[in-house]
Amino acid sequence: MTKPSDLLNVLVPHKAFQRAYDALEDAVLMAREQGGGIIPILGPTRCGKTELLNQICAALGKEATGPGSMFPAPTARYGVVPSKPSDKDLYISILRALGHGCKAQASTDTIRSRIEKTIADEDVQIIALDECNHCIESGANLTLRATGDHFKRLVDETRVTLILSGLPNFQKVIDGNEQLRARAMSTIFFKPYNWAKEDDREAFATAVFALFDHLDGNGVTLDFDRDDLATRLYCISGGRVGLVLRLLRGALLRKSENRLALADIQSAASILFQDRSKVAILFDTEAPNDLRQVRSYVDVMQSAGLELEPSTLVELGALTDEPV
Repeated sequence: MTKPSDLLNVLVPHKAFQRAYDALEDAVLMAREQGGGIIPILGPTRCGKTELLNQICAALGKEATGPGSMFPAPTARYGVVPSKPSDKDLYISILRALGHGCKAQASTDTIRSRIEKTIADEDVQIIALDECNHCIESGANLTLRATGDHFKRLVDETRVTLILSGLPNFQKVIDGNEQLRARAMSTIFFKPYNWAKEDDREAFATAVFALFDHLDGNGVTLDFDRDDLATRLYCISGGRVGLVLRLLRGALLRKSENRLALADIQSAASILFQDRSKVAILFDTEAPNDLRQVRSYVDVMQSAGLELEPSTLVELGALTDEPV
């Protein structure tokens, strides 16, 4: 049975997504022409990195029958690095991305050899690994240098193109390993929309209104002021379209019949968000002002460890937490 939230199982090819997609596609094509490479793509959570990786794999991973395989398979594979990985866990996640498992007692060297053989046998050209920041988070059983060495060796031995996606703190792995840094291509940063920039405001609004239009076109009556809600959704999400999608999907589960009201969105937000101040944005009598909007963006960027250089007085006020 189709769930109401399935109405928004859609990809929104908004401006920031398309910009990141184009940059990643160019980097992958260049890496493949040069016999493999390492491409980092980093950004705050809920910006759309996972969707981006899946799109790239679908677009560039054509079906092929490798020299050691009997059946055609995609030449691009997607996988996820588990939390708190060890050296062995990291290799297991790569093997799983290739569509294979291993026995629990298999050694790290055995798994690594199997990965290299699978890449050659099945003509795998691209491996996209998500959540790479797990390699360096508290509790991980990997050092920065060891993490970098594993990725470097994989590319050196197989000439595969390795896309490494995650939170911006993964950049420490690249910066902390001079050999990896020499092999890695320029990091692509997938950032949220910045309210202080007019083009970004318009692009965010365009993406949100595309979601509203999609719902409307599928028979859902929208019982709220679209302009007002789009403004509030920016403040809640800090400019991240992925977070807006999450909230609207939740709201669809609260709606009555085919009518989506502000009360449904408020109810969903109260369940989905840990931060009560985010929920309060939907209940405020007045829509967020520019300073509050920019502070929301700044909070997302700072939480992700990304540097900010204010270009407007409003941004300066948001960074210093002072009125302007």
